[in-house]
Amino acid sequence: MYSIKKNINVALVFSILYSFSAYRTADIFQRAALGEAVSFVFLPIILLGCYELCIGNYKKWYILTIGMTLLVYTHLLSVAMAAVFIAIVILSTFYFWKEKLLRLYSFFLSTITTVFLSSAFLIPFLEQQLAQDLKMPTWRELNGRPLGNLVNDILNNDLSSYTIGLLLFFGIIITILNNHLLIYNYDKFIFGLGIILLLCTTDIFPWKPLINTFVSNLQFVWRLNAFASLFLAYSFSLCFKPNKNDYKIRSIVSMFLFIIVLHNSSIINLNNKNEDTAVFLNSHNIVEKAKTSNSKDYATLKSVTYPELIENNIFYLNDKIIEPDFYYNDDHYIVQLENNSSVNQDLKIPVYRYLGQQVRVNNEKTNSRHSEFGTTEVTVPPGGSTVKIYYKYTNLAILSRYFTGVWVALFIFYLGVVQNKKIKRESQ
Repeated sequence: MYSIKKNINVALVFSILYSFSAYRTADIFQRAALGEAVSFVFLPIILLGCYELCIGNYKKWYILTIGMTLLVYTHLLSVAMAAVFIAIVILSTFYFWKEKLLRLYSFFLSTITTVFLSSAFLIPFLEQQLAQDLKMPTWRELNGRPLGNLVNDILNNDLSSYTIGLLLFFGIIITILNNHLLIYNYDKFIFGLGIILLLCTTDIFPWKPLINTFVSNLQFVWRLNAFASLFLAYSFSLCFKPNKNDYKIRSIVSMFLFIIVLHNSSIINLNNKNEDTAVFLNSHNIVEKAKTSNSKDYATLKSVTYPELIENNIFYLNDKIIEPDFYYNDDHYIVQLENNSSVNQDLKIPVYRYLGQQVRVNNEKTNSRHSEFGTTEVTVPPGGSTVKIYYKYTNLAILSRYFTGVWVALFIFYLGVVQNKKIKRESQ
């Protein structure tokens, strides 16, 4: 924020408004959505990158690259949302750009570099996706809440309702009353975008035509509050421009104190509300809690039809259910069984099979395959056998990691050497 406005008061207010925003707090304390909560850290970097490419110094294309790359390694759905907003920004503001071709080229350069820096994730991700059908997170019917209900939830400042919260709602009113402080058109554009996104979380926006489209991957319309919080915090902070008198300083200090008190009271209320249903995790129970989690996201698609196999650890030896000894830890799965037949038999193990799976039978490496249940199947010889299953990175995944490493080194060299020379030359 300081890079955009060169104003320490505005930057401080924005920082605390955004850091303690209600939706981000709900992501942490109500949803425990670690990836999405961390992604909040990088959205302001993306906003700054778009500002530089559309309005400021387009030679600073690397700022958007840094923000988007960090977002890729944090929360993929936020990447898709950010990409849509960047596209909206380009289409909405392109007419007003100066040096259009150079700015478009900088956007292209930023995008390509982001892909290269993200290859260590993107390539293995696509490799696994193309290797077999996986159970993707469930699409949900997108529904905005009635506007009256939204306002009521905001005024109650209930974190479990996933709104922008009471503070940013007051911020909208204060920003409207002080609209003369939104000096530049891009300030007004950002504020307008925040209002539009907030309204999109209501039933005013026609979500029904988008059901069963790729937009359904959003799952919950209140996810838009991540970006709405960013834009509204930006606009509200402009109401705290510096003033020589003490009144402005006192108002900023009062705002800080109010935010902290409101933040803490919201969390206390949330804890009281969830006291009977909350699940507390610690180093003693986290493994057991994880074992009882039956999420099917990213499981092999066939296996979803036979959930009892995985949940109840059902083994088949030549289509007959057996009860072998088995145990596992965080890096391998061991099965010990007896094949009483005089010939090789097929063992179906209730473990998902992905690329990179390694199997050893009696310490000899062997190939595994998908069973008709979508689980792991191996061939075992007559007599007693010990089957060990573990994973290694595929060759393509390893290659993509080195590829990314090279690009990270080149990117750091570019920032450290090339850009420093440009800055020195411009200052001279």
